[in-house]
Amino acid sequence: IPVSPDCKVIVALGTIESTRLALLSFGQDGRIGSNLIAHLRSNIDFRVPRAALATLSPAIKALQSSALFVKGQHKFTRADGTEDGTVGHFHFQITASGLGNVDTNSEAELFQKIPDIDTVNQHLHATDSHIVITIRGIGEMEPNNPSSNVTLDLNPSQTDYGERKAYVNLRTTAKDMQLWDAMDKASDELAAAFANGQKIDVIVRNK
Repeated sequence: IPVSPDCKVIVALGTIESTRLALLSFGQDGRIGSNLIAHLRSNIDFRVPRAALATLSPAIKALQSSALFVKGQHKFTRADGTEDGTVGHFHFQITASGLGNVDTNSEAELFQKIPDIDTVNQHLHATDSHIVITIRGIGEMEPNNPSSNVTLDLNPSQTDYGERKAYVNLRTTAKDMQLWDAMDKASDELAAAFANGQKIDVIVRNK
């Protein structure tokens, strides 16, 4: 579609397909598709006895759900252990629900656009003995990594509607791995803080 020289075109179709469109339209100039970054992700689901939350009154039987957002950062170090002056950032998305001692879903009472009334009533009248918590760690990858980019597929036979498909190259750096390890360590420390000396039952851990 012809456009005037002074107009602005905004492409908002998602990172990969938008880059593919730009590459097909303007060619591979070495800049389009560069600086691809994603998020470092780690999740842990665990259960702790409600006694870990010392401020909860034993008179309260059915506990509610909650969500929390926690920011963190890591000072990068060199091989000799000294700081190199740069900082990486991550955050935690945390959800928790009061449930029975065999339940494992920290979102059992969250994100229900059309709730099942019977299920909700069961939760409201239950005697919750444990807290099920999910900590989702999300870290920022290092920018300007020349090994991470989007290009047109090197195989010309890989096409979609007659046009070359996109090919994604995503590589972690040493700093990415250092931040990932620091984020996981902070996640474990956060879980221990929630447990408050009580037993932690890890349900699922993903990285």
